[in-house]
Parts: sequence; structure tokens; C-alpha cells
Amino acid sequence: MKSLKSRCQISIPKETFGYVLIVIVIISGAIIREINLLIILSGLMIGPLLVSWQVVRMTLSRLECKRKLPDLAYPGELLSVGIQVKNPRKRLDSWGLTVHDQFVRRPPDGVAVKPKPTKAKAFLSTIKTRSTESTSYRGRLWQRGRYTVGPLQISTRVPIGLIQGTITIPDSTAQLLVYPKLGVVSKHWKDLVKMDQVGQRTSRRNQGQLEGDFYGLRGWRTGDSQRWIHWRSSAKRNEIVVKQFEQSINQNFVLLLDLTLNEHPADSSEWRAQLDRVELAISFAATIVVDHCRRNGGNLILGIAGHSPMIVRGPASNALVHESLEVLADAQATTTDRLPTVMDDAMTAVSMDDRVVIASVNPVNLQDTDRFSQVWNDVRKRRTLTKAIGVDVSHSDFDRWFSYEESEYNSGKEQHFASEKELMSALEMEKVRQ
Repeated sequence: MKSLKSRCQISIPKETFGYVLIVIVIISGAIIREINLLIILSGLMIGPLLVSWQVVRMTLSRLECKRKLPDLAYPGELLSVGIQVKNPRKRLDSWGLTVHDQFVRRPPDGVAVKPKPTKAKAFLSTIKTRSTESTSYRGRLWQRGRYTVGPLQISTRVPIGLIQGTITIPDSTAQLLVYPKLGVVSKHWKDLVKMDQVGQRTSRRNQGQLEGDFYGLRGWRTGDSQRWIHWRSSAKRNEIVVKQFEQSINQNFVLLLDLTLNEHPADSSEWRAQLDRVELAISFAATIVVDHCRRNGGNLILGIAGHSPMIVRGPASNALVHESLEVLADAQATTTDRLPTVMDDAMTAVSMDDRVVIASVNPVNLQDTDRFSQVWNDVRKRRTLTKAIGVDVSHSDFDRWFSYEESEYNSGKEQHFASEKELMSALEMEKVRQ
């Protein structure tokens, strides 16, 4: 927690302006008419304003506040932010505190329009002396990207609501990265990626002990996990049988994301449609990265041909997933064609047996030898390109491959944002299951 150094800012709520106006009229009448009773009455009405001003300042003095942001955030997912307020004073409790926070999305490069902040607030009824109270607020952010969170502000109107005091907590600004929205790839897409091709060493299916796609059933063996037991089949056969999974053979996977837009069209609706396809393509790429790193081994190469070209590569792992999602969260479209350069750089260490997928916002002709001359002039890269899978998110068949349905990866994220009490309950339930 940071110690409070800011001054209390006093303001008059809209509801109090009528009260102040009456006081001014009474004072004016008392001075003009020289009526002592009106002077006494005006003094009695000014008293609550002075008392409220002093109580508000004392209530907010020396308060400390901090927030707890979630580690992960996705568009449309429930976001829960924890707030802690500490009252270190030896005397005087704090009442009726409202904690204000805001989220401001960083605009894309070259955009001068200041985005509208998304505001949030939480309420605390009482904080005893030398104690700390916790609360939280929940909401949803609908766009990926980087957000500036804060600064935190605490306000109160005690004791009677005539005066409002507000303090700003110093050093309470934070950054939050919202990953791209994840969906689910269909069986049609998985069949397309696994389709047998000449020289494609990764199209074989082996029976393995590692979890992957369901393969079949077999008898129990020493060392098998209890999670693999298929209870219904075991009851029918009167013996323990376990599920057997398809063993994934390491496959180097190359995913190129083309965010090249056509020149700004005269029709604004067409431009809006292109921007919507950009978000769809980024979500598709993020889903493929997550799905591949969870189900396969080998290396993954992610190339982004956008405003700031980027290539991420490494062995399939959780660390690579988060690195890729961070890059995709910051990805921006461009009208400059950068796909040939990114493709040439990404395919430098790619072999003919590796799977290459090119996802684009608009149709891409991979046979365009003029546009991709650097790749076509290299024999090894040319052979790899001829086996590449081109995906156009604007095509009518794209819905058969990808949708925004609830995926396995998304199913546990809301629990990650739950309160500490809910998390402890979930852990206890998991112990009972085991």
C-alpha cells in the first residue's frame, strides 16, 4: 500500500445547490431587511455545511487503498477486481466510502481520438480504526489490447450528504493486457490439418499413454491414472478398462497471420467489415496457437504481417502461448503489404514436412509468383508453400472451421477470477474428488 499524500478535494453535489441557494436568499434578506432572526437562521443552515466539510476531510485523511487485478483477461469474460482500503488512524472510523476506478484502452498507433474511459466503483459502508476492509467490483471489457487502469479515487458524503470529498491515491495506476477472444476449432479444421499428404510425417496415428484425442478402450495396466477409467464400459465388461488416447507426434507448425487491409474504401460499412474480419482472424490465430500447444509438441512459429511485423517462435508450451497471446493482443492491421517479407523470414528454418497455415483478412493467392517472389525463388521454401493451407476469414466456409463457442480452454477462466472464498471451496472439492 502507498501512503496518502494527496489533498482532499471538496465539491458540492447537485442536490446541495438548492440548499445553498436557500441559504444565500436568507442571508440576503437578513442583510437587506436587518432581521436578526433570519441571520440566526442562516447561521443554523451554514453550520451543517461546515460540519460536513470538516467530517469529510477527517474521514478521508490518511486512507490507503490498493487493487488486485487478475492475471488474465479476455474480451467478454467476467472481470473481477479486488479492492482493499486501510484506515490506519487511531481514532475516527470511516463511513460511506465509494472507491472509483476506470479503464482506458490505449488507442491504435496513428489514432488521435481519445478513447472513452470505462468507469467502475465499489462501496464500503464502514472501516474501523486500524483495520482493513476488502471489496470488489465486476465488469466486462469487450475489446482486446492494453488498458491503463486508474488512478484510484475514494469519495464520501458523510454525514448528511451536503458535501462530497474526494482523494486520489498516488501511484495507483496500473496496466492490464486483454488477450484476444478465444473460440473453438471444429472437427473439420482438425481433419484438414491432419489430412495425409505425401512426405507428411505427422499424419500417422499411434496409440499412446499421453492424453490427446480419444482413440479407444483397453484393459487396465499398472501405472494407469484413475482419471482414464471408463466406468460405464467397466461395469458392462465386469473388468476395469481405461480410455486410450491418440499419441501426438511432434510437429513443427507455422502460422502466418495476414492483417493487410485494402485501401480505405468509400463505403464506411466495407471498412467496418474489414476491421471486424481483423478481429476474427486474430481470434482464430489465438485459438489455433492455444489448441496446438495443448495437444501437440514440436516447435511453433507465429508470424504476424500487420502494422508492426512480428515473429514468435519456440517449443510448444504455456510460456509460448502467453507470449503469442500478448503479441496478438497488440496486433494492428495495416494497408501496407508485409506478408511476403514475414513469410520469407518465418520459413527460413521450415522443412518440407512442417505444416504451414496462412490466415488472412482478404483472399490471398499463394500462386502469385510476383508477390511472393522471395519464397518462390527458393526451392525448399517453394515446396513448403505448395503444401500450405490458406484460410480466408471472409470466405463463407470459414464458419465450418471456427466459431466463438465455449472452448475447453475458456471453461475454467471465470473460476480464476472468482473470490478467494470461492477458490478455496473449489480446492476443497477437488481434494474430495481425489
